[in-house]
Amino acid sequence: MKKTPKEIAERAKSPAECDSLLKNAIENGWDEIAVEVRKRSIYLRAKLEDPATSIEEQCWQAVCAYEDVLTQKNGKKTYARRIRNSAKNKGIVLAIAGSVSRRIDTSGFLLLNKLGLLEYSFEAVVVKFEDEFSNEVIENAKKRLLETKDLPDE
Repeated sequence: MKKTPKEIAERAKSPAECDSLLKNAIENGWDEIAVEVRKRSIYLRAKLEDPATSIEEQCWQAVCAYEDVLTQKNGKKTYARRIRNSAKNKGIVLAIAGSVSRRIDTSGFLLLNKLGLLEYSFEAVVVKFEDEFSNEVIENAKKRLLETKDLPDE
């Protein structure tokens, strides 16, 4: 029986295994598997942050996804230092809120959209957990997410 891309991705038990599987999927043009492996890697790396709640887990997944797009954009492993420092000082939820309320550079957001990972954007976390954020942050998140519907497909 043929395995689904998600089942193939779930064979990876560590971020390192995901990296190897992702490289193989990209080299062979297996786009659906690559997307699922990226999601699996994001999930596993977020778990390493030891989130205490569902919203914290989603926030850390968004940070890990953002680091993935930064790494891809820069061609080398890149950490979201500003967000991580903010999370250390204020907590991950407030760090995400601060980023959504003031973020101007949308290159990471656009690349997440292109990779089919928009569900891991900071904005998607805000909309999913609206009760945890201010109206201003929610409005900014919804506006940016609505703008993606007008983006041309590449």
